[in-house]
Amino acid sequence: MKTFAIGDIHGAYKAMMQCFERSKFDYKKDRTLQPIHVCNVWNIDTGAGWSGKLTIIDVDTKEYWQSDLTPDLYGGTPDKL
Repeated sequence: MKTFAIGDIHGAYKAMMQCFERSKFDYKKDRTLQPIHVCNVWNIDTGAGWSGKLTIIDVDTKEYWQSDLTPDLYGGTPDKL
């Protein structure tokens, strides 16, 4: 079992799913922690907001994966999130 931390998704479902896919997250075995606004994990801003990337981090290895920029996923405007 691996433990992943993922930032506040701010409704960016597509970005979250990209992170899960890119990290090879196993829904049956792995677990997630969501630090939300509590901390900045390993000095990486994990939240996507409406203009950035969402980050997922393997807590044990510190390896991380990021989504595409959220404007690219949602047509360039924050109202599409």
